[in-house]
Amino acid sequence: MYRHQIDGVSFFLREPCDLSFLAKYGTAFCVFDRNISGNIGFGMDDGKTRRFVKIAGLPTARYQGKPVEAVQVLRRAAGLYHELSHPHLIQLEDAYKKGPLFVAVFPWESGECLYDHWNFELYRTHPEIRTPAARFRALPLRKRMEALEILLSFLRLVSEHGYAAVDYYDGSILYDFEKEYLHICDIDFFEKFPYVNTRGLMWGDDKFRAPEEYSRGAVLDDATNVYRAGALMFYCLADPGTREPSTWTASHELYEIARRATSPSKADRYPSVAALMDEWEKAKER
Repeated sequence: MYRHQIDGVSFFLREPCDLSFLAKYGTAFCVFDRNISGNIGFGMDDGKTRRFVKIAGLPTARYQGKPVEAVQVLRRAAGLYHELSHPHLIQLEDAYKKGPLFVAVFPWESGECLYDHWNFELYRTHPEIRTPAARFRALPLRKRMEALEILLSFLRLVSEHGYAAVDYYDGSILYDFEKEYLHICDIDFFEKFPYVNTRGLMWGDDKFRAPEEYSRGAVLDDATNVYRAGALMFYCLADPGTREPSTWTASHELYEIARRATSPSKADRYPSVAALMDEWEKAKER
């Protein structure tokens, strides 16, 4: 393992690499090098504009696949950011091939990732620091409902375009607590449905995975997105680990909608995200 350094920012790769081209984006002020997806990301500042520069094709420390496979995923994802354009999805500013690498450039968005494990060691050693997820769940119900409905509106758009929202979980959510604004990021592993699960355990997090995302040969489709919508409801409005009604902070009728959406059997879920959302809106009005 090689320890690299750019502008005082340290990161690890499996072999030496030339990243001097990053200088055109200014100075590096942070790095995300612990991803298992084969990407590495840099926060860059040219004195006027901050950007997030995501690179695939490097021998990253934790990726188990081939660098060329990571390049294929990110290159395909670049098109998804245009096709699935949404007011709260981060915008793709530029994307290009750089030798064996593929580079995607985004504006730097303020906010904190709600996936606590990115800073697990910090929170473990400093229990007095509340995690972003804990701070989010402490928000008033109205604010959490607003955030949830943004996440659901994007998921409905994804379904309308025929994609299964693979790897759409709390690691895809940036929340700016000061501005009370939510950003959605990292849609790289979305797949056109019906999509046959070839991995067994799909990308994502247990709190959000549908049963078919654990089973090789199972089909992912709009019913998978329905499950994801229900999981998002529990994440924003209850204890997502238990999904117990005692932790639910909205109406009982809305709880029953979330419970049905996350049924283990596809046949017991709502027939589509659109149908689920229609029922959700009616229940809110009653």
